[in-house]
Amino acid sequence: MDRHLCCGPHLPYCDRRALRDEWSSNLLIVAILACLAHVTPGQDANTITGLIEQASSAIVAILQQGPGGRVSVTSGAVIHQKGFILTTDLPIRGRQGLVLTGQAGLVPYQVVGRLPEKDICLLKMDLEGVPSTLRLGRSNGLVAGQDVLVAGNPGARGVVFVRSTIGNPTIAPSTDFALEVAGLGPDRMDRYIQINARLAALTGGPVLDVEGNLIGIVTSRTTTEDGINLAVPVDRIRAFFYELLAPEERGGFWSGLEVGVLADGALVLYVEPDGPAAKAGLTAGDQILAVYGRQIRDGPDWLLALLGRSPGEAVVVSAARQDKRRECTITLQPYPQGPSYPRQGLSEGIWYAVFKGTFSSLPDLADLEPNSYGIAQTIGLAGLEGTDKEGFAVIFDGMVDIPRSGVYRIILGSDDGSRLFVDGLPVIDNDGIHPYQEAAAVRRLGAGLHHLRLEYFQRSGLAELRLQIEPDNLAGDQSPIPLRLFCD
Repeated sequence: MDRHLCCGPHLPYCDRRALRDEWSSNLLIVAILACLAHVTPGQDANTITGLIEQASSAIVAILQQGPGGRVSVTSGAVIHQKGFILTTDLPIRGRQGLVLTGQAGLVPYQVVGRLPEKDICLLKMDLEGVPSTLRLGRSNGLVAGQDVLVAGNPGARGVVFVRSTIGNPTIAPSTDFALEVAGLGPDRMDRYIQINARLAALTGGPVLDVEGNLIGIVTSRTTTEDGINLAVPVDRIRAFFYELLAPEERGGFWSGLEVGVLADGALVLYVEPDGPAAKAGLTAGDQILAVYGRQIRDGPDWLLALLGRSPGEAVVVSAARQDKRRECTITLQPYPQGPSYPRQGLSEGIWYAVFKGTFSSLPDLADLEPNSYGIAQTIGLAGLEGTDKEGFAVIFDGMVDIPRSGVYRIILGSDDGSRLFVDGLPVIDNDGIHPYQEAAAVRRLGAGLHHLRLEYFQRSGLAELRLQIEPDNLAGDQSPIPLRLFCD
């Protein structure tokens, strides 16, 4: 029987009770039986059952009401005691709904971060103090044949664990993509973990190593091969965690420090001179241990602790330097505005230059003599002299007009590599040999002109370059603003 979902507190009580009872009865039965059937010789079955029992309460079902009132269900993993849930973006698309947990039943959630380009989404349910969470592990050391557990709550019918192995820890997403970069040397393609199992029903669910660490999220991307699925590796999630949340841009404040997101621990990588963190006495190399007394395990934990902060707030931080613990207070400042550029003497269009050569990454274009240059009316390759054959680089330099002050998502897509600077600061790095792929960043921009510099190279095969800027909206897609370009 189909169930219908009201995205709010008005779900009929019979449906709430049925879902909760069904969850309780099926929570571990299928999971334990399925995994124990595949315990390898010499492996302790108690280890598997203990891992399942510990992780099961961190697996949730995400329910949304679709056309005709039908309910769609995606799995997710709780990664923080404040109720943050990591899942895949494509099924969610910024829409609101409910989370089904094993302890509190149905709980509303809000979208707090999404990267559609990387199929990553972060939700926060209206529930704190969850009994268990999954810790973000690392995916850089995975090998083919490694045992994994994949978890989810398909159809909101109960938590399921599937025992499987890694077929390839860095597989290309498609045959076309693999062939396009074949023989060109190291590439920077968005690669995935191949899992040797059919996991479509567990989309959004976590992939766990034998120690219970989250090493990937089952993606909604499909493959042409039967019996395998792909997972977004956790190192990519870590690497893009700031872009996922953009806590300072969306919150309108500035902390003045950068914390590493890949390694264990929250290591301070950089402190802006005379910024809020520097004034609080923090320096590069310090280790952040806690915020308001709550433990900070790693860089993503630090970024989650920044969500919801505001300018003027005094954030109490515990930090360590050479094994000595101290407390300091970072007084958050308003997010700095970029420089303002006059319009006098500017004409419409953007200056570009084309450089011929064989590149594997973006070169220092300042050291090269252009083969052609001119003024383009749009950012792209169409109509640019010298871009009709393989082996070239292009630079665009000029101003872009932002119609009103606010928070914007900037999306840069290219085949091969590209890099974007706004007001002299690096914003997006999409460099390297790869098929067409997009990268995005969130920035707070004031109304008026902003300096834009875009670099691009093409090695061989297809060539494509796109740039769009759209108002930031976590609740769904936004139409990009027209790019009004100027140069002197």
